[in-house]
Amino acid sequence: KGEKKTKERTERENRQSKMEGTKSYSIPLGSKLADAKEKLVRLFGPDKNVVGLGMMPGLSQYATFDTSYCVAEQMVDCLLATVERVLSRLGVSAEDLVHLGKWAKTGSVMLSLEAMETCTYVKEEVTEVETAVERHREYGLGFLGTTAKRVDKVITKVHEHVWAYKVEYKVCLEQLVMGEGEGKRVLKTAECTTEVRTSTKEHPHKERSVLDPIELRLNDLLDLLGGRPFCVDRDRTECRTPRRNPEVELVLKAALSLSAWASRTFDFFRNHVGHKSPKRELSALADINVLQLFLPQLPLVRVGGGRLTASELGELLAEQDRTVNAKIADLAKVFAGDDRLVGLREAELALLLLQLGMAAHNFATSLQYLEDLLESHLIDALGRAVDEVDLFDLARFHFSKTLQPAYRPPHLCYPVRTGLQDPEGLVTLEWVWADGERRPVNGLTVASPGHSTSLPLSSAAQVTLRGPMFLHTVMAQAYGEADVPALNIGARARPFSSYILLLGRIPAEGEFQCEAALLIRNSDDVTIPMMVETIPSAKEFKERIQSISDTQQRFAKQYRSMQMSSTLFAMATIPIRPQLERLLRVPEGGFLKEIALVEEILDLLVEYSIPSDLLKYDGSPEDDGALLAVKENVYNMIRFVETTKALEQLESLDRAALRSCRSGTTLVVYVHALNKPPVKLYVEPFYTAHDVSLLYGEKDAETQSLPPEFRLVTYNRRTLGVNERLDGAGIADGAYLLIGQQFRETLLGYSTTDSDLSSIISSEDEESACSDSDEGEVSFKRDDD
Repeated sequence: KGEKKTKERTERENRQSKMEGTKSYSIPLGSKLADAKEKLVRLFGPDKNVVGLGMMPGLSQYATFDTSYCVAEQMVDCLLATVERVLSRLGVSAEDLVHLGKWAKTGSVMLSLEAMETCTYVKEEVTEVETAVERHREYGLGFLGTTAKRVDKVITKVHEHVWAYKVEYKVCLEQLVMGEGEGKRVLKTAECTTEVRTSTKEHPHKERSVLDPIELRLNDLLDLLGGRPFCVDRDRTECRTPRRNPEVELVLKAALSLSAWASRTFDFFRNHVGHKSPKRELSALADINVLQLFLPQLPLVRVGGGRLTASELGELLAEQDRTVNAKIADLAKVFAGDDRLVGLREAELALLLLQLGMAAHNFATSLQYLEDLLESHLIDALGRAVDEVDLFDLARFHFSKTLQPAYRPPHLCYPVRTGLQDPEGLVTLEWVWADGERRPVNGLTVASPGHSTSLPLSSAAQVTLRGPMFLHTVMAQAYGEADVPALNIGARARPFSSYILLLGRIPAEGEFQCEAALLIRNSDDVTIPMMVETIPSAKEFKERIQSISDTQQRFAKQYRSMQMSSTLFAMATIPIRPQLERLLRVPEGGFLKEIALVEEILDLLVEYSIPSDLLKYDGSPEDDGALLAVKENVYNMIRFVETTKALEQLESLDRAALRSCRSGTTLVVYVHALNKPPVKLYVEPFYTAHDVSLLYGEKDAETQSLPPEFRLVTYNRRTLGVNERLDGAGIADGAYLLIGQQFRETLLGYSTTDSDLSSIISSEDEESACSDSDEGEVSFKRDDD
């Protein structure tokens, strides 16, 4: 829980950092409140009548729900007052705001920046530049041997072309009615001119360029300006929190648009005006910031709760004006002089733009701070952060409290059973969220106790499913921006139990269209994700096809009819044991306690595809010997399968030995038994003694019939273990092995050694003494024992 809470706090901080933008707007709200602390003490005295939420411990009691609304309304008033003051510095008076309000009722009021750049050729200047290198020459004069020096200076003429680069801009207000301009008022206009020098006569800039206007629609702000206190209608159903309500969201949207317009306008002065200015002017323009300004768009409250009074707000706004005037006075010292491309008017306008952007940014960040504060209080009250799974559990708890037991949506979890016997397993539907949380699905169910449905297996075969049928409807819930959780089908089988799960659709009444089938057996736990698609409801479909033609409507209705015909998902379960009893003609309940027999029958039918006719009883199911006859048929078939598998394994070993022999890894060993000639075998180093006895038994049927204890392999007077590998026993290529050593000792009364075999085959003429026969045995020239 602690890790989850830390993760959620990190996500909130990431959301807040995304809102803080770029440039000088990326100052955290906590540092802004800390910087405002000293100014608040200086303004209101050491008693701290005005404090910031979260500035000091123990202030959580002031952050009540009503206090949060008061703080939000107060921040809106401060933002609107700041906008009015900036507009007044641009030349918009209170009477002009009233007039602009009338414009807003009949059209759109746009605040725009229009600019044009021109670059004209002035003259060519030639400047003589002396080189800094002097060359000295020494030479003698006459027979007296005197010397003299001569200094040469190189003068270079530099041709420079002078261009006049001029930027004309104006900030204006304009009324647009039906896209046409009805009235226009210029607030500020100026021309910035500078010289640009180049070494060639190519234009350094376009001769004439009109920039796209940077526009801002002021209608939403004009409806709020005018000095009226802002108030949130808390009785509206759309009002959720101080941040999420229609009134504040409208102001926030206007504030973000204002911040974006101020940022784009500031970029114009930096990129178009300051870019062509000398480096010192460009550096001074880039150094303009609002870090020293006091901006009151912060979550400030009075000690004891409640919003600030009108006089206290006036003091905060007066402090804001004082810091702005002080900053403009500082700019006047830096941007003094009339011969500058970037003058004081541009610097002042850039400062006002940054002030607008920072005020809007503070407002948005403070609103999110209030929202996070309320969320943290809720988390602290509940003890944990609530997610979609918790809301799902809350809705289920609400159903259990408000609905009677007969009307509560049950879990869609059903046992697979026959009659009153123990269930073979369970089939359930589950909600699955992105983080892996699972919950059972609750739905409304209608049951039909006796129902028959046809199941076509192929074009020539069809079976009928009989039993109870359940019709379910499920309501999926999603909260906020979260997606609807996924649906999973869970199928579980108990130990030594099995059933068949069919998945498909109901295309028509009384018909089951199977698309997938699974055999669930022996503690299987299968999870099947459902790929669910959402289609419009009948009402939505009717509304959306009204705008298309009649032909398209008919096509849409036919396609929707096809969609609806295959949307009824269906599942069916078939217990296997009762079907096996009917298939093999065994009395009902005959396989109930024959667990091993049922498992062997399933293996024969599923893994080896044995026809059921080879296993079933040919007589009547009511006969007493029906079950014993089926058992005998099953065990005979099992022996046949095991024998076939052993022969296939031996054949595969021979083929593997041949391949390994060709690759150089196979060993050749000679194996002999009592009164038997040695047999040459191809073996692998990883073969065991049991594998060798099997290979030899394939060559000698008499040895294969011996009991296992008389088929042990002996090498170098040591009997190998059944699972002991040849390479582990030190057996190399050409070794002689004895098989049936214990049986040999029982008959002869003494222990034979490898020398008994080596005496038969002489080492001088080993190649001439024996030759390979077709069966892989060794034939001898003389018939010695």
